[in-house]
Amino acid sequence: MRAEPLLQGVDHPDPDRLRCVRTGRAPQLRRLLLPHHARRGRADRIVKPSEPFALDEALWRSAAPRPGLGGRGWSVFVDGLEAHTRVGIHAHEHDAPQPVVIDARLGYRCAPAETDAHEWIDYEQYCERLTQFLETKPHTRLLETLAAELAALSFEQWGALDTVTLVLYKPKIRPGTQRIGIELDWTRADYDARCRTERINSTSASG
Repeated sequence: MRAEPLLQGVDHPDPDRLRCVRTGRAPQLRRLLLPHHARRGRADRIVKPSEPFALDEALWRSAAPRPGLGGRGWSVFVDGLEAHTRVGIHAHEHDAPQPVVIDARLGYRCAPAETDAHEWIDYEQYCERLTQFLETKPHTRLLETLAAELAALSFEQWGALDTVTLVLYKPKIRPGTQRIGIELDWTRADYDARCRTERINSTSASG
């Protein structure tokens, strides 16, 4: 049996009707250009090869290339930052601080600029600030709460920050595992929404 080529016909525009006219059979190509509901079966069974057809405009636009940047831009990463803090729901976790390890990825909202201290992230200062915060804060029951507080602190003090991903875990917390923890991924829009919610709740409580 002789295999048929993928494209068996040629389409050319009809200037009078502003649509394409089929001059030969090309069922595979025609199937791609049909509306979604019509592509469920074989295209040559749905539309006769000799019939003219119109392009699906929505399909055409969705396949067109879109301008924009493909990468995520600049970021700072911190792996394995360890600090001691009071965290946990169990009774023995209230007795003394315990180690918590942090992995952080900090995404810039702009290109880093040496001439403006507000447009770059000092990773040394960032590590020191998080360590100080963790070692001096009161007891926190959940790692999730701790992660949200660290994310809010990051956006509050570093204006160049646009996104933050934090991974927090307690090393050797359970036998048979290397680590168990949580991950939080925030944008500045998430932080702004949290601030608005806190202001509304504060106003409602005081009223």
